[in-house]
Amino acid sequence: YPSIKSAVQAIKLGAFDYISKPFTPNELRSLVSRALERKRLSADVVSTAEKDIEISIPKGYYCIPGNSWAKVEQDGNVRVGIHHILINTVKDIISIEGSKENETRYQGECCLWITDSRNQIHRIWSPVSGKIIAMNQEIRRDYSKLFTDPYKEGWVLLIAPLHLEDDMKNLVVIKSS
Repeated sequence: YPSIKSAVQAIKLGAFDYISKPFTPNELRSLVSRALERKRLSADVVSTAEKDIEISIPKGYYCIPGNSWAKVEQDGNVRVGIHHILINTVKDIISIEGSKENETRYQGECCLWITDSRNQIHRIWSPVSGKIIAMNQEIRRDYSKLFTDPYKEGWVLLIAPLHLEDDMKNLVVIKSS
């Protein structure tokens, strides 16, 4: 039977994404749209302007590849954000909705929903299980940091983890640049 663990492992092995049942036609279209955009981005020749924007990934970040990242803070809480590969396939964000404070999310469950100008909803998976402590309200007002600084100022959620040690086994270490 499919599980969150097997879905995360599939992503680690190279699956583009996963979609849990039941899903809507719009959810499927959103996923296919991102897959096509990712293929287009990887095939395009990088323009001079794009070369000037480099994403710097600091040490100590873990991820569900191509979806979300996690950074364990000194106080033990986990800062969560959107992987730069995913955010670059979503254009013209019109809204971001997140789990509410004090809600519990489990690893692999949807914790954020991004709606784009084509009314497609892109789901972001929680990299760790835990209670939502806060959402970055700056991001809800100005989406630009998601694109320009996704691993620092572009964080989206702060989570008090429940099973951090077990969850980390299912994540991939992001190589710092």
